[in-house]
Amino acid sequence: MTTFIVHEGALGIDNDLSVPFCLEEEESVATAQEKKAQKTTQRISMAMLILGTLSLGYTVVKDYVGGRSSDKRLGNIETSLRVLTQTVAPQIYKSIDDSLRSALTQNGPDSARSLAGAQANMKQLQAANVRLDAKQLMQSGDVLANVTLAHPELGEVWATSGQLISYRSQSSGVPSPRSQDSCFTQGGNATVLNPPVPPGGKLIFQLIDSDCTLVIDDKAGFERSQAYQEFLKVHSLFPNEYYALVLHRVHVVYHGGAIVGAALLAFDNCTFEFQVPNVVPPDEGKTLVRDLLRADLSQPTTVDFASGI
Repeated sequence: MTTFIVHEGALGIDNDLSVPFCLEEEESVATAQEKKAQKTTQRISMAMLILGTLSLGYTVVKDYVGGRSSDKRLGNIETSLRVLTQTVAPQIYKSIDDSLRSALTQNGPDSARSLAGAQANMKQLQAANVRLDAKQLMQSGDVLANVTLAHPELGEVWATSGQLISYRSQSSGVPSPRSQDSCFTQGGNATVLNPPVPPGGKLIFQLIDSDCTLVIDDKAGFERSQAYQEFLKVHSLFPNEYYALVLHRVHVVYHGGAIVGAALLAFDNCTFEFQVPNVVPPDEGKTLVRDLLRADLSQPTTVDFASGI
């Protein structure tokens, strides 16, 4: 059910994005960090190659002697590789952090290369279905949020950020919605709880237990939806410049474009799928990404695009 609520006053969200970060390290330190990250990645790759080769040979010989089918052998190989990847996962997580810390102090092209390395390591963990380390990923999110401030002009920054948010969402413990239907196709019932709107109040556009998928940067689709039309009826009765979008049990998808025109987004029991290409999103997209990088996605999270409103 879609519900529209008139909320008396601001929501009192403290959303300070002014997180300190250091960009004044000596170039020698940055070079040392980059070399350290490269060596770590090389060691991990070499260990994976050796262990994978040994495991593959052992499994093939064992299955051949046992007369097992090809499908069974392939299944055993995949299982062995997952176990091996899980074993070296702490080193891969460390390599991700080293790459992100290097990207923080490097120049643009070098930073982009470090970010590409971090993306490759995350893909390796995802492909092997490695058990997620939520604490480690929170730490990586903090570092990457600082990288977005140091290099906001790099498309690789936002692509890496989107990948990490999606990956962290898998470890949040929040179940995915049962339905993949678009929230835009669901009808809405407008309910005004506290008329009239006091000075400085906000209209709250709330999707309660929607169990649907919302593409947060499909503004045109959002404004064509029946739910938005119902919202406009309420808005016409109680004019207000700003409105908030509160999402409960919604799968949120973002592709790096302009976000629907809410002044505030609140997420509760939501999952996230950020498919951001190597492009620089608009300012509100940058704010959304930075806030979610720092947030505990298993807890209610608020992103305020108009601080102080």
